Amino acid sequence: TKEDITDYITKNTVIPWLFQNALTHDKVAFEAGSALWRMLSENPDAYIYQAVKHGADEPLPDNVAAGIADLAKRGDWNKTAPASHGLPTEIWREVVARRERYGAIKAKAAAGKIGSIEDFITLNLDIRQFARDAIQYAESPDLVRAFWKGISAIKVLDPACGSGAFLFAALGILYDLYDACLERMEQFVASAPDGDGPRQLYSAFRTVLDQIARHPNRPYFIYKSIILDNLYGVDIMDEAVEICKLRLFLKLASQLEQADQIEPLPDIDFNIRAGNTLIGYTSIADVRRATEASGFDFDDRAGKIEAAAQDLDATFRLFREQQTALHSVVGADHKAEVRNRLAALKSQLDRFLATDYGIDSGDDPATSARLAAWKASHKPFHWLIEFYGIMSDGGFQAIVGNPPFL
Repeated sequence: TKEDITDYITKNTVIPWLFQNALTHDKVAFEAGSALWRMLSENPDAYIYQAVKHGADEPLPDNVAAGIADLAKRGDWNKTAPASHGLPTEIWREVVARRERYGAIKAKAAAGKIGSIEDFITLNLDIRQFARDAIQYAESPDLVRAFWKGISAIKVLDPACGSGAFLFAALGILYDLYDACLERMEQFVASAPDGDGPRQLYSAFRTVLDQIARHPNRPYFIYKSIILDNLYGVDIMDEAVEICKLRLFLKLASQLEQADQIEPLPDIDFNIRAGNTLIGYTSIADVRRATEASGFDFDDRAGKIEAAAQDLDATFRLFREQQTALHSVVGADHKAEVRNRLAALKSQLDRFLATDYGIDSGDDPATSARLAAWKASHKPFHWLIEFYGIMSDGGFQAIVGNPPFL
């Protein structure tokens, strides 16, 4: 998928959620007439794409301008406009319509009639630039905190990620916002007067900024944080998953300037996974219904699976913390333990699900062979255990990817 498509879909999915989340933490900053919206009304052109504005400052030729008020004088309106006025392949009719749209949008913004991030999508304004400016020029540290809470916590999923086109778009968008937050945090900390009170006021900012010092440079810290904490993908093709992970690793490694800066790469095997996203259990309620219907739940099998999933999630959180907060090397034995426990749970759920496809639960060779063949052909993916922490916390905040064209 081309970058213009991935960028358009991803920014219009991720950024509105970040604004809505920030609104819950700092309502004052988003009130009508606030500094945030004045930023738009005082300089609308900063958020109107150059393509929309192209040629708007040039006066229209007399023969074209005459047709605006008189339909009979539009004889030349179907001719191609020159590059000074029109975009490639635009005719004069389209140029006039685009100029009128530009004027209407600019007037609406200048009058303060745009007051929600959703309007940026409707009017096709530069939502990405506005989001960065909202953070970079935030007058209050509360607004920066509000955005940081969302940016550092958002979970973005592409359920058919392929080699990672949409995840790379999310990586670029979130990078800009991470960078803006860190830059504004530094400015607030630098401007704070001496004394324990001000130091305590920005203690959360200082904690975040101190983490950068433990990494080769700021871009490396930002990319590593996003790749580990924000991006998730699933694809039915094993090869695509491996390519996606490799591309993310290369993006991270490219931020290093010297060979001695190389450190163990973060493990993202549990972020980017292979499986069929349409087949599998998504919640413990689904498992309970399935086990009860098939007679498996005589000893609360579903309850035991949920307990095991919770325990596995605690182990996984520790595994993740070792790569981020503790900044230590993760042992292969620890990763193997997580994998083995995940595989054991997956095997139980596969067996439950297979009964819905007419495969018995016996252990005889013929049944085992049919079960193995079913697993190979259907590749079930159980969201309940693969992303237990995220699913039990309400799910992913943003889903990106191609719309269903067919």
